[in-house]
Amino acid sequence: MESALRDKLLSNSAHIAADYERAQGRDTTAHFAEAEAERVALADAIRADGATW
Repeated sequence: MESALRDKLLSNSAHIAADYERAQGRDTTAHFAEAEAERVALADAIRADGATW
């Protein structure tokens, strides 16, 4: 019973989070492209500063 309840809560939480992301426009191809460009720019800035991961 506990396991079933936990599974249901996790599923409901995932749906709520997905609905929120969708409402914020964070599920589009453009959003993911922008996020990837930001990640690359940040990595480049870190490398240019001489730092490593």
